[in-house]
Amino acid sequence: MKTIHYSIIVAGLTICGISAIHSTDLAFAEKTKSSFDVDGNKINYESTNANITDVKFDPQSASLVFNITSDKVQNGSMTLVMSQEQINALFGKGPRCEIQPPFNQLYLLVDGRESDYKITADKYISMKFDIPSGSEEVEIIGGGIIGQGDGPQIKGIPESDIYRPGQQVAWNGVLEDYCGNVISDAAIYLDVKNIESLSQNTTTDSLGRFTINFTIPPDSESGRYKATLYGIKQNLNAMQITTLLVQKNGETNIPFLFNTDFGSFEIPYHFEHGEIVDVSQYFAGNSMSIRYYATQNGTMEILFPKTLVDLVSGNVGTITVRTGDQYIDNFPEHTDSENHRIFDIPVYEGRNFIDISMHQEGGHPAYNNSGLHVLLVGDKLYPIPYNITGGIIQNLGADIFHKKIQVETIGAPPGGGHLRLELPRNIFDSIQDGQDKKFVVTNTLINNGLLTGTKSIGYTESNATAKSRVLEINFPQYQSITDIQGTTIIPEFSFVTPILLVGMVSVIVFYRMRFRK
Repeated sequence: MKTIHYSIIVAGLTICGISAIHSTDLAFAEKTKSSFDVDGNKINYESTNANITDVKFDPQSASLVFNITSDKVQNGSMTLVMSQEQINALFGKGPRCEIQPPFNQLYLLVDGRESDYKITADKYISMKFDIPSGSEEVEIIGGGIIGQGDGPQIKGIPESDIYRPGQQVAWNGVLEDYCGNVISDAAIYLDVKNIESLSQNTTTDSLGRFTINFTIPPDSESGRYKATLYGIKQNLNAMQITTLLVQKNGETNIPFLFNTDFGSFEIPYHFEHGEIVDVSQYFAGNSMSIRYYATQNGTMEILFPKTLVDLVSGNVGTITVRTGDQYIDNFPEHTDSENHRIFDIPVYEGRNFIDISMHQEGGHPAYNNSGLHVLLVGDKLYPIPYNITGGIIQNLGADIFHKKIQVETIGAPPGGGHLRLELPRNIFDSIQDGQDKKFVVTNTLINNGLLTGTKSIGYTESNATAKSRVLEINFPQYQSITDIQGTTIIPEFSFVTPILLVGMVSVIVFYRMRFRK
């Protein structure tokens, strides 16, 4: 049997009707046959050395409690006989929380202690369990497993839609709990980011339904507005996020403004039969995801600014795209004069995702000669500006324990390449007695995956300001790791507020026009 979570037991159970329970004597017959009624469900039972004297049922916690008298000396047993419909009516709690074979969603307690039971099922389901001598209470709990179901949810509200300034909108929804039961008299709140006039609240009716009416402000600018709906009643909390895509007359494919911890990026795209709803990134996993809807199959042309691609994957090699139900390895894409990355990706009718994975292996020098590389220190990411010639950065990491930065490079033969690395002082530095101290720089070759020796290498410091230090380092051909040893590395600093080095990225008007029909 599973370990029961006692927190789901609700005190103060509702007393339900009981019918045809035999009177109890101090002396017990070998077997007793009887029945009781709970909310119109007649439950038959057989018992030995025990009788039921009272029944209580709480539909909220799906808990059925029997008060019993039992023999003080001899152990007994009890068998409940129920139909599948009766089990679901009593313990299922809702359409999405039905009790199905092998019925191990049920929990049995005898005098507060969890006990085993045996289930046999044919036309009816028999639940048999032992009753220790002197027992006074039996409780059966079902459908209250923590985490069961999908959680309370709001249904009927569009995930995203296109609206015009001045348009009147009516949203009709239903609030349900995690088992599919409607929730009446619950508070519904609407909050729309950057359009305060649309925020409002209402209440669900007896069938869990609600309606929200609002008008898009006539002076609204084109763009995507995040709308959040909350459904709240006691310990039930539901939340749904939807997108109001506002477009002025004649406008389509409004560039997506992508906000990150490192700055904001404008992502232009062109698709005649749909719109981008959302863009998300996973910096540590070198991937991005585009959520869209389309009225028919087609091809979407989308541009990712180079700086954003640098942050997602500092060294961009081969690209894998998942669109619809297909994976496309070595996905073809091209760049413009500023190395912004342009993709023509197949899209499919309906609401779907495009996942773009940017591998670090096999990076191309034309794409990775300068920009920003994300440095993971502890559990935080920091952008590091760089320039490189004669090779690529394969990886950039931090060793907090030894206070050093590690740069894995692949140098082009013959002679390798040159790296210019700007190190923010609030992340990493080398200080002694309040003065700048030289870094200790070493290089280790990698041959067939093995480290083949470490040697000290020189470097020059081309610029030092109050915020950063710029190191110029020559690295050898082929694969190697350059270690830069300092004296301090975040998070040991007393001030842990990173200075974000990424400014607002603007894609010139040329791209707005180019990607719009």
